[in-house]
Amino acid sequence: MRRVQPLFKLAGMGMMLFAALMYWCALPAPAHAQEETVEIASASDLASFASRVNRGETDLNAVLTSDIDLSGKTWSPIGPAEFRPFTGSFDGQGHTVRNLVNATPGEYGGMFGVVSGAHVQNLIVSGDSKVSNSRYVGGIAGFDMGGSVFERCQNEAQISGRTNAGGIVGRLGTGSKVLDCSNSGAITSQKSAGGIAAFCASGSSVESCLNVGGVNGSDSSATGAMIGAFSVGTTVRNSYSLEGASELSGGGEFKSADELASGEVAWLLNGETPSGAWKENLGEASYPSFEGGTVYKWRDNTYHNSLEPAPKPAGTLKVVGRTSVSIEVEGLEPNDEYGGLEFSIDGSAWQTSPLFEGLTPHTSYVIYARHAGNGSWAPSESVSVAATTKQVAPKVVQPSGLSGTVGQALSSVALPNGWAWETPDAVMEKTGTIEFDAALSVDDEAYDYDGVLGYDAKRHAVVRALSVAVAEKDASSGGDDGGNGAHGGDDSHGDGGDSGPHGGDGGSSSGGSGGGADGGDVGGANGDGASTAGDGASKPGSNGTPAQGGSDASDAAKQAGHNSSAGGMLAKTGDSSSFVLFSAFACGCIALAAAGASVIALKRKK
Repeated sequence: MRRVQPLFKLAGMGMMLFAALMYWCALPAPAHAQEETVEIASASDLASFASRVNRGETDLNAVLTSDIDLSGKTWSPIGPAEFRPFTGSFDGQGHTVRNLVNATPGEYGGMFGVVSGAHVQNLIVSGDSKVSNSRYVGGIAGFDMGGSVFERCQNEAQISGRTNAGGIVGRLGTGSKVLDCSNSGAITSQKSAGGIAAFCASGSSVESCLNVGGVNGSDSSATGAMIGAFSVGTTVRNSYSLEGASELSGGGEFKSADELASGEVAWLLNGETPSGAWKENLGEASYPSFEGGTVYKWRDNTYHNSLEPAPKPAGTLKVVGRTSVSIEVEGLEPNDEYGGLEFSIDGSAWQTSPLFEGLTPHTSYVIYARHAGNGSWAPSESVSVAATTKQVAPKVVQPSGLSGTVGQALSSVALPNGWAWETPDAVMEKTGTIEFDAALSVDDEAYDYDGVLGYDAKRHAVVRALSVAVAEKDASSGGDDGGNGAHGGDDSHGDGGDSGPHGGDGGSSSGGSGGGADGGDVGGANGDGASTAGDGASKPGSNGTPAQGGSDASDAAKQAGHNSSAGGMLAKTGDSSSFVLFSAFACGCIALAAAGASVIALKRKK
């Protein structure tokens, strides 16, 4: 018995030491004084990071800076057991880990074995990766203790296990979330198999996830396209699977291959907005992923990799201004919902101003206008209008050397063709150089008169002040002389001028039956009658009528005219040549007497 007592004491002490050791191992690693983020650029970097975590630095953070290829290497998961889970953050930054093969079968298979409160994001496991363990196996993590987030992760590896095999995670713990993740690898398990998670604990959730990989499980009641089995309180939202991936949806919604390829599922996964994690090159890809083009839904319920064009602007585009170097348009109704209006000349660079400057004179252009578009709308189809810049206007040459007479209307001053007085009825009332406005009609549709002095666009004219030299009425000479009577014709005769100090002479000879020409009617610079009456026809014809003196001439001048007329009569009827000579002599004497009387009369009046 004595011998036994020490043995029992020793055994008791051993049990206490073992319990203490197990307690120490279960404690989390001490927190680092400063968080460290490890950059991983190679397979050796990744293995080194896993080794540090598995030795106790469980809260290390890491980022992938390049794709990692694990070909020819065996992989020991990060976070080996529940007593030493990975608790940090791991950002793949969209990079891929290829050809990941678990080193030994057992529990907790995947890139991560066990995680707790971890954040794993933007990571892709692909290539010829094979994750095979007896239970709790997933492409990203085998076992999640809870409080973790798996975001924008993608598994393309084959996953197999005796139980709890999932595309992203084998077991999803309480309070954990899988968001915007996808699986395209084949999942096989005898029990609890799911495209995203094999088992989900209460309070966990799967949101906006996609499975297109086949899921096969011996226990059909624990096999689902999204999740295999779950506790009460598990949530699956806005998640989709390819039809035929599994017999049961596992909380998600089945979609056909056409729906997956059309862009519809990408649109739904993004919450029916174009912004989100999900992309798809429509017409090329079979289903959404995290690479490719943005997917937009158009009003006709079709999906595209581009924004829907905004409606064409309402209204009619028209040219409202042209010069030799500019064109301006208007007429469209802007709509800010579609980004407002923008304009282009010949379809080149677009601008918000409808005015184009710095153009070439006399050149044809096409002006385009459209809705500019915004984050919700692509630019609309454009409308256009053709326009030609004007020619440079020719120089305006003003008429010069213009003259007029006091008392006359401005219209009496002739202007070159195209010019017209603004006030043609105005009377020139004083002498000197006076300016009067005149307008030159111009073709301002073809020529650019903008900026030309005096240009009036409404009147299509250039208005300038023209100088006119206005002089007194010229009183130094009478009117025009009477024309010479023709030597023939029945009634041809010339009349003397009507105004001036001298009456005009009558025609020099009358035609055969023409009458003698009359003397001027009105004369005398001082208004007293012509100082000299017009002469009658010197050689009346055989039937000529006598010439008449001016009607308002002085008495002496009138008498001279009558005497001249009498001479004409005598010449008409006389037969003797000597009497003709006498008559001519008498007429001359009488004319001289009349002239003398006129001079005397002028002197007396003065």
